[in-house]
Amino acid sequence: MKRRFLLLSFLLSMAAAHSVAQTLCNYDFNSYTLGNLSTDFTGTTPGQGGWYMYSPQNNSANKVQVVADPTNSADYVIKLIGGTGNTNHRWAWSDCVTTNYGLLGTNDSVIIGRYQFYMDASNNTSTNRFGLAFYDFTVSTVLAGAFVQYSTGNLYLLGYANAGTPAALGTYYFNTGVVLSKNTWYEMVVIFNKNTGRFQGGYYNTTTSSWDIYYADGAAAGTQVYESDFIGFLNSSTTTSNGYFDNLLVYAPSLAPVTFTNFSGNREGHNNLLFWNTATESNNRGFDIQRSADGTNFTTIGTVNSLANGGNSSTTLSYTYTDANVSGSVQYYRLRQVDNDGRSSLSNVIAIRDNQALSLNIVGLYPNPASNVVNLSVTAPVTTKATLLITGVEGRILTKQALTLQKGMNAQSVDISNFSAGTYLVKIIGNNGEVAVSKFVKK
Repeated sequence: MKRRFLLLSFLLSMAAAHSVAQTLCNYDFNSYTLGNLSTDFTGTTPGQGGWYMYSPQNNSANKVQVVADPTNSADYVIKLIGGTGNTNHRWAWSDCVTTNYGLLGTNDSVIIGRYQFYMDASNNTSTNRFGLAFYDFTVSTVLAGAFVQYSTGNLYLLGYANAGTPAALGTYYFNTGVVLSKNTWYEMVVIFNKNTGRFQGGYYNTTTSSWDIYYADGAAAGTQVYESDFIGFLNSSTTTSNGYFDNLLVYAPSLAPVTFTNFSGNREGHNNLLFWNTATESNNRGFDIQRSADGTNFTTIGTVNSLANGGNSSTTLSYTYTDANVSGSVQYYRLRQVDNDGRSSLSNVIAIRDNQALSLNIVGLYPNPASNVVNLSVTAPVTTKATLLITGVEGRILTKQALTLQKGMNAQSVDISNFSAGTYLVKIIGNNGEVAVSKFVKK
């Protein structure tokens, strides 16, 4: 096992603002419904958002759920409930990598997965291991992964390598020596280089304000990544435990023509209103608006041209689109950004339901992690007075600010330069008592 610190601030910070060349997967789960992620535990039929789940020994779909964030009930996350034994694993995955892999260019040899991970303290003896893995289902092989053992907090890499004594090809764990704490959200990363087979994993260290990345030289060079899977491995556990996942972003790290800062939508009357912002644009022709009835099969329903002069901008631009041809109880949307040279990339998918009126909501927060300023995108159902609060996770108020919100989309910036490194909650409280909550990390 080799250990090193990598200066990946350029590659990894791009994902914080979603400035990535080709986004393969982008999920925050807030549009999902609380309950089982899928009704099918065999991995055959997709559930919410096109996600599959597999629980081979349990015969139950309730081991992978959409739940409220344990630290913020307004945020929805994925919960994997570990089991007992040595084979009763839990798997949750989407076909987004397989579907979008063809978008990658010939030079996109590195695939990066970023996500947030949390373990509660419900059990201190379970040896379940939770993490994210890049997977090749054609040969049933984990190519790269980062996993945390529940009982000890040890961070492991997992990948296909020539290791062991005597050396042999296989899938191996490598202990990084890092210990992560319970009841704490961590920003995690998994990296696979398909040209060399090297796999890497690590986390954002809020003490040093840097990424701690570890690597092993794998033996799967030339292999295509087909899936990015949230996994709970049993590891001969005799007791169960819980692992939580949020904000999955899988991408190839080269410069993108557009930096998205948010994409959201609401129902107003018989129409669905879509909102999105860009922080920068380069050579951008515009956006195709795509709609789906099932979250999987999308068709283009309209086009919005770039507001940037010549397709280039370094200031925030705001866009809207009204879908007046709405049918069914739920509609799914995504944006297809198109360059002037024809190259394209896809946004994350959002869902709008027929009872989803415009509400007080924080629909965008960037950058995250942040150093000096956090920028908020806030929707309001009417023009109203409101109060902005920033608190520590323990509830202590650090910032209090009066706001006037206009009906629709609002932009707000908050200075956090004097904050200590750590995790914070930002709350918008309306005059009628309605509350919108989000969280961010100060580097």
